[in-house]
Amino acid sequence: MNSYLKYAGLGFQMLVTIGGLSYLGHYLDKKWELSTPWLTISLALFGVIASMYQVIKSLNK
Repeated sequence: MNSYLKYAGLGFQMLVTIGGLSYLGHYLDKKWELSTPWLTISLALFGVIASMYQVIKSLNK
C-alpha cells in the first residue's frame, strides 16, 4: 500500500509540474501576444524534463 501511494504521488507531481508550466507558458504567450506558442512548448518540455528527473531521482532511493 505504501509503494502504491508513493507512485500515485509521483504521478500527481508530474501532472502538476507539466500542467502548471504549460499553463504558465500559455498565459505568457497570450500576455505578450506572441504569434507562435514558443513559451508554451518550451515550458511544457522543461516540465517533462524536470518531472522525469524527479521520478528517476525518487526511484534511485
